[in-house]
Amino acid sequence: MNTILNESWLNKYYKVKEVIKEADLVIEIIDARIIKTCFDLYNWQNNEELSKIPRILYLNFLDLCDEEDLKKWLNYFKRKNIFIINEYNCSNIHELKSILLENKIIKKIYEYELLTIGLIGIPKVGKKTFLQNLGIKSKKPINLISGIKNINYNINNEIKILDTISILPINLKEYQLYFLQILDKTHFLNYGHANIAIMALTHLMTYYPNIIKEKYNLKFTNSEFKKYVENNLMINYFKQISVNLNLLNELNMFDTSKAIERFINDIRQGNIKKYNLDIKPGKL
Repeated sequence: MNTILNESWLNKYYKVKEVIKEADLVIEIIDARIIKTCFDLYNWQNNEELSKIPRILYLNFLDLCDEEDLKKWLNYFKRKNIFIINEYNCSNIHELKSILLENKIIKKIYEYELLTIGLIGIPKVGKKTFLQNLGIKSKKPINLISGIKNINYNINNEIKILDTISILPINLKEYQLYFLQILDKTHFLNYGHANIAIMALTHLMTYYPNIIKEKYNLKFTNSEFKKYVENNLMINYFKQISVNLNLLNELNMFDTSKAIERFINDIRQGNIKKYNLDIKPGKL
């Protein structure tokens, strides 16, 4: 299979796959802003071994994602009979237990024996927070080669957690790496802050122009924006942002690099909301 992942990431990908084969249930942690990148890391329904294991999706960062796009994804998951939980309806161990008992597939296992749950997800997607919500203090990795961080998460002899190392989808596209990097989820490739900022700003101005106009007081027309994209002039918008936000360098001149850093930090710190930093779902 053609992939842009290096050998280290490929090894992690296959090691984690072996680990979760031992689980009774897998919870896939997903950033709702980049569902297409996070979702279905192992092509679940078409994988003969894994398709036998029940899977639940846990959606994170709901307050930052585009609500209309999210509705399309939720309808898609419903049609595919994929069970969804999120940070609001599963914020502690009691809510997780209740959800498991409501799910008929899981209930059969959970009522009679220790339930083993495997956690999977891309980097910085919220696995640590999920564990903390269950009352588990995440430990430092002790065996990265095996694909497990620490398997000694045993909750009241009812639930055993397999906390796996972070992985990337094997079919990862280059544009997705740009978005992962601006979200500070991976340093797999270093495109440079200017490049990832321009990529993200272009995407947001294409699909969510009002968010950018309001956040940075940018004024632009569709024809101007199209011209800037075609002629690789998107950096000019960061010049405008530096002026609008009065971002100055040591010489008291407007600083484009500071505008770029401000934009990146605004995304990473959740100061920009209601967007999808992935390709639009369209007809799912």
